[in-house]
Amino acid sequence: MGVTPNPDYNANSKGDKIIDTFASPKLYEVTNCEYDDVLVDQVGDFYSDYPPQTKNFMSVTDAGCQNEFTPGQGVHMRWHINILVNNPNITAIKTYPVSILYEPYRGEYYNSGPSTIHNPPLFQYGFEYVFYDTTQAATYNQPSDYSDTSFWYGSIVESYDIDYNIPIVHKNHTAFKILEIDTNYPRMCYNNFNKAPSGGTLITFLDGVPNANVTISAQDSLQINNTNYIQNLNPGLYNVLKNYNDGSTEEQMILKKIINIFMS
Repeated sequence: MGVTPNPDYNANSKGDKIIDTFASPKLYEVTNCEYDDVLVDQVGDFYSDYPPQTKNFMSVTDAGCQNEFTPGQGVHMRWHINILVNNPNITAIKTYPVSILYEPYRGEYYNSGPSTIHNPPLFQYGFEYVFYDTTQAATYNQPSDYSDTSFWYGSIVESYDIDYNIPIVHKNHTAFKILEIDTNYPRMCYNNFNKAPSGGTLITFLDGVPNANVTISAQDSLQINNTNYIQNLNPGLYNVLKNYNDGSTEEQMILKKIINIFMS
């Protein structure tokens, strides 16, 4: 005579229908990733008789222990994939090239026009990004194609590791690598010279050489965008720093001299 099943058992028909994932209370306590609460379910059975699988990717704990699936979950996922892939009437699964990760999930690239305000292109954190200087590359008012690696690039200007948790901006005059995808060349050179700066700084080297004897003057958008800005500077050595609303900067050293021309 067989044992009468628990009438409350419903793993075959409820939830994910995967019978090797045990029931779990919400936000239970763990110690060293092991269940350690003394809790009971709705019918008074202890969860500790079949303790929650705290290391399962589907676990409801917030202890950061999730790193594995159960065999039943693996079988279930493979079954669904096989059904979808082999059924010509189902188009739910799509494949994309890795280049799609080089496209921003929000925002847009500035192209041209008088406005210096726009929604900057934002990239998903969770990857390792390395940004390179492209100020001497050809003009790319929109980022170069993913397959184009022919542009000039210089030293690293910024990098972000996988733990960085703030949206990442593709700043003007840079190209970048996502190290999980490509360690050979930076991609997507964005080198737009149409954008006007929102302000800046004028550093005047008082001795005519780059040393610490300087005066520093803040420049607003009207001053820094004056078409006669450099022409109006007195002879001397300067460093002009331009700031943009997307967080990018430009730096330009300027040496102005008086040249006397004698005509006979």
